[in-house]
Amino acid sequence: MNREKYINQMRAYIGARDGNAKHKEIVDTYNSYLPHPRGHVLTMNDSWCAATTSAAAIACGYTDKIPIECSCTKIIEIAKSWGIWQENDAYIPKTGDLILFDWEDNGAGDCNGTPNHIGAVERAESGVIYCIEGNNGATIGECKRTKYAVNSKYIRGFVCPRYDDESAAAIAPSEPVYYVVQKNDNLTKIATRYGTTVDAIMVLNPQIKNKNLIYTGQKIRVK
Repeated sequence: MNREKYINQMRAYIGARDGNAKHKEIVDTYNSYLPHPRGHVLTMNDSWCAATTSAAAIACGYTDKIPIECSCTKIIEIAKSWGIWQENDAYIPKTGDLILFDWEDNGAGDCNGTPNHIGAVERAESGVIYCIEGNNGATIGECKRTKYAVNSKYIRGFVCPRYDDESAAAIAPSEPVYYVVQKNDNLTKIATRYGTTVDAIMVLNPQIKNKNLIYTGQKIRVK
């Protein structure tokens, strides 16, 4: 299964640390992809989170499915051009999707700032996203497992590769979905109806200050 093949390769990189043999393997694998993206030859001193997700794609032969870049910003640009970018921070990703972060996000509305980190989604369950990230760490970069709540503050968005015969329909629509509040509605009922969460709806609707106070006829964004 392609998703498992990709995430298994990411698992193989766990334990890579700045300067060790696994880190060098990631760098060498990234540099084996020709021509080098933007002509840049990766060094052992460069940031390597994006290089890790790219190296796994190169090792698996998935360079037509997953953007190859050492820049998180460029990865988003490529994903958008391929039609595999998911802007909705509240999206529940699949195994093998990529998750991008903006550590400067202020938490107001949809995060659309400059990304500065990336990882691969190992799985998502019970409202938690489990990831594998290269170059994680404030002082010493390493490849390790991490986890975040769905719709966490710093999530910038997702790259949703089309594995095997998956089509564009496999990617949740990024077009906004709106709902007009009906009599006796509350956010919990609406969230359940649309397969989302109250917190996710609150993020998409900064005009709602009190999650227990919505009114009939109010138009709110649900996805």
